[in-house]
Amino acid sequence: MKTATTAQYQRTRMLTLIGTIITQFALGSVYTWSLFNGQLAHKLDAPISQVAFSFGLLSLGLAIASSLAGKLQERFGVRNVTMGAGVLMAVGFWLTAHADNLMMLYLSAGILVGLADGAGYLMTLSNCVKWFPERKGLISACSLVRTVWAASALSLSVGHC
Repeated sequence: MKTATTAQYQRTRMLTLIGTIITQFALGSVYTWSLFNGQLAHKLDAPISQVAFSFGLLSLGLAIASSLAGKLQERFGVRNVTMGAGVLMAVGFWLTAHADNLMMLYLSAGILVGLADGAGYLMTLSNCVKWFPERKGLISACSLVRTVWAASALSLSVGHC
């Protein structure tokens, strides 16, 4: 019985790590924002500096959501907060794609996506670290590699479109 319990525990740990890396990969896509500034500036007929301001708002939203995510986790649980962050990010990206003015861009790409990214980032990383208390540094590094992977993959794919 103890062997089955240990095997299930190890399986859960590995699935948590894999899920975290996949989620962090998706969340890391926001760090390629500069790839889209030129096209959005043209679409919105606005200076690139005003379009790029949305990334500053995104960063602010990320910081705020990261600060509040622990309280959200206590109230709603890791799974619900993470799924909510995914839905919020999808809505934010969809609204960004359909933005026709700077205010809509600021609200969608800046605020919504930033809040979603911050909550999702903190939930997945802290949950994964809890499952690997003996390897916190290694697990954090595996999770954070997503920034490089996501940015690289999206940069390459946008370059070929």
